[in-house]
Amino acid sequence: MKIIYVSTILILSNLFAFSQQKTLNYISNSYLTSTNHLNSLTSVADYRKQVSLFSEVTFRISEYNAIYKFGYKPTTASQSIPALINISILTKSDIVQTFEEDFDRFFTLVLIDEDENNFNREIVKSTGIEGGYIFRKSGDRIYILIKSTSKQPKVRAIIQVEGLKDAQKKAFAMDFILKTVYK
Repeated sequence: MKIIYVSTILILSNLFAFSQQKTLNYISNSYLTSTNHLNSLTSVADYRKQVSLFSEVTFRISEYNAIYKFGYKPTTASQSIPALINISILTKSDIVQTFEEDFDRFFTLVLIDEDENNFNREIVKSTGIEGGYIFRKSGDRIYILIKSTSKQPKVRAIIQVEGLKDAQKKAFAMDFILKTVYK
């Protein structure tokens, strides 16, 4: 019985490390480092409790999905605000022709039954990358979709950070998109 238990632990440990490896194999971003990777749902729950970042949403960890903790320091703030990012690598290609069409579909998924006037959204384009962000004006989540103009796959991020004003959410989302580099 001990052998089965130890084997299971070793397999799960490798799976969690693999999820981080897969994510960081596709992109780099200064917010995503091996030191701030949370490799289990228990560590996510512990971090949430430690920094009072509560949520009814459960993140998942898989081969192409990883969770990172980080601190975001708005330019007008004296200290960093704790945050979580659930980053997914979307490896399946789809038939959507343009990033704008893809982003509109993404927005529809985020919107569900809400009034779109309650959300801010914007597309950001830079050399080699197209990205867009969506956030509810009164919410604590920022949804980001990023696509390289020359490489697959797309990246989807859901960021939970509390206490930011709309302008700060916009600044962070743009910073995250522009710091994302495809490998």
